[in-house]
Formats: sequence, C-alpha cells, structure tokens
Amino acid sequence: MNLQQDIEKDLTKHAEEYMRIWEDVFRYFQTIRTSTADYTAYINSEQTDQRM
Repeated sequence: MNLQQDIEKDLTKHAEEYMRIWEDVFRYFQTIRTSTADYTAYINSEQTDQRM
C-alpha cells in the first residue's frame, strides 16, 4: 500500500510510521537540493575556468 492510498483510507497506520515517512521524504528532498546546489556550483566554476 502506498501513502496516497493510506490518505484516502483515513490514515490507518500509527503516527510514528507517518512521521518516519515524512522524515524520509524530507531527507530525500534535502539531498536533491544539496546535489543541485553542488552541481550548479560545479557548472559555474567550469564556466569561470573556461573564461580565463
């Protein structure tokens, strides 16, 4: 069962389990944000090197 189905069925799991799911999703998006920022910095540094 996925989260969408749980939401449609009145959230039948314990609150702790939903909190764990939320923390996993939040951590996943933090990782994406960090990776994107790192990649953008890398691209910008490559462009700077090429301009010199």
